[in-house]
Amino acid sequence: MTRVAVVGAAPSFIDAPFYNPDWEIWASGSRYCEHLTRLDRFFEVHGPDSEDLGFLHYRRFLDETTAELWVFSPEIRPVHTIYPRGAIESRFGRDFLTSSVAWMMALAIHEQVEEIGLWGVEMATESEYKKQRIGCKHFMKLAEELGIKVTVPPDCPLLIEAPSYPDT
Repeated sequence: MTRVAVVGAAPSFIDAPFYNPDWEIWASGSRYCEHLTRLDRFFEVHGPDSEDLGFLHYRRFLDETTAELWVFSPEIRPVHTIYPRGAIESRFGRDFLTSSVAWMMALAIHEQVEEIGLWGVEMATESEYKKQRIGCKHFMKLAEELGIKVTVPPDCPLLIEAPSYPDT
């Protein structure tokens, strides 16, 4: 595996390379999981008390998915892969592991992939993603510094740079 498509829930997820076997499809989240046409790894980074796990469609998805399920908590499902949280935190620290996307990108970097693509990952709303965006941007930059190509749709809000301080 050399190319990983990290797929989020924003509308641009439909443009992910689902039909290109050169890409592995990684995703997380309860809002759109049943709409993914292909899935290689699915990540559930929340514990067994997560609000999302109360959604019947999501529990059914987790029970029935044939994707490799990566979890932080072994109580999520009997058959799964435990995410190497300790190794990732040891290598990258904790400051920028601010979202499921950041955890997925950190693992892709750790696995030394050739390319990371982000589809359906915009983190554009202030209220929901303000704290998560910085982690995503950090791992985008780190990947590029390590020679890993980062691909995002051309109109993706992640491409908008934050103003510097003081704003002049």
